Amino acid sequence: MKVARHIIEARREAIAKMLGNVGYVPVLEICKQFNVSEATARRDLTELESQRRLTRTHGGALTDFNRNFPPLDARKTEEADSKRRVGEKAATRVKAGMTIYLDSGSTVYFAAEAIVAAKIPDLQIVTTSIPTAQLVASLPGVEVYIPGGLYLAHHAMVAGDRTLEEVARWNFDCALLGAEGIDENGLWNSQRDISHQQREVIRRSDEVLLCLNKIKLGRNGPCAVTRDLNNLFLVIDTDASAIAKAKVKIPVSHVITA
Repeated sequence: MKVARHIIEARREAIAKMLGNVGYVPVLEICKQFNVSEATARRDLTELESQRRLTRTHGGALTDFNRNFPPLDARKTEEADSKRRVGEKAATRVKAGMTIYLDSGSTVYFAAEAIVAAKIPDLQIVTTSIPTAQLVASLPGVEVYIPGGLYLAHHAMVAGDRTLEEVARWNFDCALLGAEGIDENGLWNSQRDISHQQREVIRRSDEVLLCLNKIKLGRNGPCAVTRDLNNLFLVIDTDASAIAKAKVKIPVSHVITA
């Protein structure tokens, strides 16, 4: 059925307004919000770009992140003992037979090491990190899935709209996430595509473990992941009193001390 021109124009106007308010909206989110196909959403974005009402980056922001943010190997050496303790504690929540999501952060990589050391069997693991995928592939009965997307060679990971779309097809028993910081206003990360991806993972997970060492406490970042921490668990190498002092709004019962 052919859609009336005024309906198409009204939808494009609404998309332009949404972009003006938040600065960035993944194609998948446009599809959900306006009940259109990916092809239709991309046509709308192309038309808005031709009207100079938006700029499509074609991975530009991710490319900047790839160039400027430290790679996994460098981050693994910073506060390594602290991150390892947090990772090992988070790994104790992973049980045989689960479907789990492993983020691309360095602390989550240490959690993956602990999962492998514990030889937890029969897992389905989804991860955007190539080194993490290679690490966990040795587990007995494991199935490892790497979403498609833009490959960031500096970080050996995938990200972007296509990654988000593929992650959104999963449901997870448990997700292990990293972040740039956590403070009284919520959870923060360094890149908007990754923040959107983490938000989708949170929506699709029965249990979410935020794997952070204590230097992340009280920090924020350029991109909000979520301001609602009530249903999340914080695995961190400090106690609940330090969390309260930083005014992080998370239930005391959801703080897991490493």
